[in-house]
Amino acid sequence: LKDDITADKLKGVHVFCIVAPKQKFTSAEFAALKNYLEEGGNVWFMLGEGGEGKLDTNVNFLLEEYGIIVNNDAVIRTAYYKYHHPKECLVTNGVLNREINNAAGRKHLDEHSSGLQFVYPFGATIKVQKPACPILSTGQVSLPMNQPTCALATMKNP
Repeated sequence: LKDDITADKLKGVHVFCIVAPKQKFTSAEFAALKNYLEEGGNVWFMLGEGGEGKLDTNVNFLLEEYGIIVNNDAVIRTAYYKYHHPKECLVTNGVLNREINNAAGRKHLDEHSSGLQFVYPFGATIKVQKPACPILSTGQVSLPMNQPTCALATMKNP
């Protein structure tokens, strides 16, 4: 069972993380989260393969207001390398925002350099539209190819 998400529980929280929710959110919880975001709060949602369909949640109802929808799919690798399960994807060219490479000290990348590598295990892709901005993707070695896996959205007037 989960605790209800309320405005009182969100007070003083810098980043509220929701990992693989397995129950539907209530309208009161969505209202509390939306109010928290409008007041400058930060929410980090993490879902896995199958998206909200597999987890039986309704998180897209909130996310779509910010330009993000978690797809009901799975990311798989096309070639074996390092990891034993085909859904443990080593993404070698999936950083879409070069500032991530800069922050990691990889400032002088040429066109053939892959930048940062990351493992994306048992994940789903997302659809992204404004006001959200995609920052990570599946790259060119995973299927579906070059699809967003991580995005950020900000409020206009926090």
